[in-house]
Formats: sequence, structure tokens, C-alpha cells
Amino acid sequence: MRVPSTIAIVAAIALSFGLAASSQAQRQRPAAQGMVKSVDETAKTFVVTTTRRGAEARDVTVKTDASTTFTNGFGPNAAAGTFSDVKVGKYVRVAGDGTPETGVTAKTIAISDRAPARGTVGVVKSVDAAGHSFVLTLRRGGQERDVTVKWTDQTKVMLGRGAQAQAGSANDIATGKRVSVQGEGSPEAGYTAAQIQVLPPAPPGGAGAGAAPGR
Repeated sequence: MRVPSTIAIVAAIALSFGLAASSQAQRQRPAAQGMVKSVDETAKTFVVTTTRRGAEARDVTVKTDASTTFTNGFGPNAAAGTFSDVKVGKYVRVAGDGTPETGVTAKTIAISDRAPARGTVGVVKSVDAAGHSFVLTLRRGGQERDVTVKWTDQTKVMLGRGAQAQAGSANDIATGKRVSVQGEGSPEAGYTAAQIQVLPPAPPGGAGAGAAPGR
């Protein structure tokens, strides 16, 4: 009768490790994510402006210490970084302890020139070249919604996607074009684009004005 007992012990150990892994995964969810607003090199802290769907922009103070690890990039092949890589205008994803209200003590910080948001796809309704912005029509669930997208001198414009994509410019953003926008913001507050991809027209019977799969 020792075999069932051994199985029970192994099962208990496995469950324990599973719960620990689940707990660790929950702790590693981003505690703050957005664009770096300011950096204090002396205190090794910085302020990140976060924007969540349906919420106003919020400034969160992020503290670091000797145990904080840094990476340049969001993917699994991201290179190791340091605090000096955290600069105003960079995008960060912070995992650690704390809350937006009280501040976050970071365990890991991923840094990138581009926002870690998924693309928001739609059709350009109008363009204000002088104001560096355009209105994007999104379609979801049979309903349409217009959102304002702003671009800056740092916004990257690409023609197409994947390996066939080519560098473009703001002049390629035109009324009727189908585009994917990656950046900070929300449909309610509008977006500031880090990257804009000018896409081929949607196939017949496709998504038409596109959708907002991101935030």
C-alpha cells in the first residue's frame, strides 16, 4: 500500500510547484507599462505615464534597486540592459511590487523604442497634416468608432507588414488607407503612435474598417 502513498506525495509536491509557478506568474504581470516621462539618475527612479483602456493617463513612480534586472526589448531574445537605458520617451514594461497609487518597486524592466501595445487597425477617415494627426475609423461588432491618432517626428511609418515591409513617411497616410497603429493611448483618449503600418486593402467580405484588438 506504499505505492498510493508515494503517488499522493508526488501529486502534492507537483501541486505545490504548480501553485508557486502560478503565484510567480501573477506577480510578473506588468505593474506599470507606458512611456517614460522623467528619470532621476541619482535616486535610480523614473516616472512612467500609463494609459489603460477607458482610463485617463496616470503617472506612476518606479523605484529600482540592486536586484532589479533590465532588458532592451520585450521578446525572449532581448539583450541585457542597465538603468542608463531608461530614458525619457522610451517605452517600458515593469513587473514588481506596489500599485500605481503608491508607486512600484521594480523586479524586471523591459525597455524599447516602440510601445508594447498590439496594433489598432482601421481606415483613415481624414488627415490633418499640419497638426500631425488623423482620424481613424474602427469597426467592431458591426459598429463604427472614430479615434484620433497623433504622430511625432519619432513615429515610424512602414508600408506593408512582415519581411516585405518598406520604410514609408507621413505622406503615405491618406484618406481611405487601411492602417495599423501601435502606440500609447486608448480609443477614448486617442493614440500617440510609435509605429504606423499602411496595409493592403481588406479582402472582400473582410474586416472593412478594421478592429481594435489591442488595449
